[in-house]
Amino acid sequence: MQSTAERPAPANPPSGAPRQAEREAAHDAEAEVRLIGSLWLAPEAFGDVLRLVKGPDFYNLRHGLIFQAMVSCHEQGLPFDVVAVRGELTRLGADADTTDLDFLNSFPRAVPHGASGLFYAETVARCARQRWLATSLSRRAGEAREPGCDPDELARRIVDGLETLSAGARDGWQVHPLADAFAPWTDIRYVVDGLLARPSLNVLYGPPGCFKSLLLADLAVCVAAGAPWLRPRASADGSGRATVQTPVLWLDFDNGTRRCAERFAALARGHGVGQDIPLLFASLPPFVASDGGCIRELIRRLKAQKTGLLAIDNLGLVSGAADENSCEMIGVMGALRRVAEEAETAVVLVHHQRKASGFTSRKGDTLRGHSSIEAALDLALLVERDETDADTVIVRSTKSRDTDVFPFAATFAFKHRDGSHDLHSATFFGTVIDDQGSDRAIRDSLLRLVEAEPGLNQGQLTDLVRGELPDAARDRVIGILKALTRKRKLVEKRGKDNAKTYCLCEPA
Repeated sequence: MQSTAERPAPANPPSGAPRQAEREAAHDAEAEVRLIGSLWLAPEAFGDVLRLVKGPDFYNLRHGLIFQAMVSCHEQGLPFDVVAVRGELTRLGADADTTDLDFLNSFPRAVPHGASGLFYAETVARCARQRWLATSLSRRAGEAREPGCDPDELARRIVDGLETLSAGARDGWQVHPLADAFAPWTDIRYVVDGLLARPSLNVLYGPPGCFKSLLLADLAVCVAAGAPWLRPRASADGSGRATVQTPVLWLDFDNGTRRCAERFAALARGHGVGQDIPLLFASLPPFVASDGGCIRELIRRLKAQKTGLLAIDNLGLVSGAADENSCEMIGVMGALRRVAEEAETAVVLVHHQRKASGFTSRKGDTLRGHSSIEAALDLALLVERDETDADTVIVRSTKSRDTDVFPFAATFAFKHRDGSHDLHSATFFGTVIDDQGSDRAIRDSLLRLVEAEPGLNQGQLTDLVRGELPDAARDRVIGILKALTRKRKLVEKRGKDNAKTYCLCEPA
């Protein structure tokens, strides 16, 4: 939708400023329309947008008048609808075309789902700065032809104008020389010790009803309070997994405001923390990870709040039109990585599990969706309900880039409000588990068996390990056996019938 009511040249143009240059000045009609449409749908963004854009910044006069009328309605607290805006336009002296109802109604339809007004505001503001600079340079060109012009002063004014224009558009590339790689780096910062680093991109996934969202909400409360996470039930000290207190933002797309509020209140009571901890939650906010404007707005909010932990429940509901099972997820995961890095935040996504393709499949293969999802992650944690205890979950790492995360368990304890099914208090306690299938358990079993009986062959070791650890698939045992050989934990030799046998490496 474009209008012919473009901004005319000034009535008294400065010397040397051609009307043609002004008429063809930089502008983005689509950004102007989408900015108005996004504010029409989300007027609460006016405060942030007005710090970037004013009515005169619009190139199209009709768009500028409508924006000014919307601002006037907002400032007066008038009901925000077409009738109110048309009334303000009439008061401002707008013509009949500008106040046309069909024209006004077309603005919201021009906005893609989840669009952020700030993104379009930045575009409109940038175009306005470019037009200002073009006019300023034209004026300076006219001054240069005037008698007595000081060339040095003229050059300074031009440079000042260029710096003003580029102030908000710095080079996004940050290229490092090799020497930077050798400079001392600070240690990895964790919001949850040995688990969630800042920045990082992580996922917590599992089948429906496995407590994954509740478990992450419990972690979020502990991080916001700086309290240990998963303390043992019988422990009165500070044991548990240490956290570093930091503001937390929870984006809910799955449960709704009431259920979110009930859960967080119950978890806060369960941990004995007050209402003033820095935990914010938003249910169904206008966010789509494939929308650049939404990503910019989220990064801005995270930086402003100094957020150290961002939880998104869940990935499937913020992927927009991207097909979860296609390479379209590369862009989605790349955008979420950008959020983590630019805001220096630990991002945790809740996601779903799919059925394994076979008995020997690795656990990570059950992460639902395209392989690019797992490839983008720093940490993937699989949550499963304990078959022998419905209130206990077992958490296993299926991918870890920084440090090994060994299996751990948590037991959910809760109380209902008297005479109600609503949660009153809730918490997860750390629980000791019998590890029957992790890489660490297989490795420890192999080393112990070889130490007790050097010279066992590959088949014997595999059978013995699987006898101790029923969950350990044969291919995984062989893979870890080979890894121990490469790392020189074990020495591989040739035994009877050329079979591979193993013994411990001698200490260096």
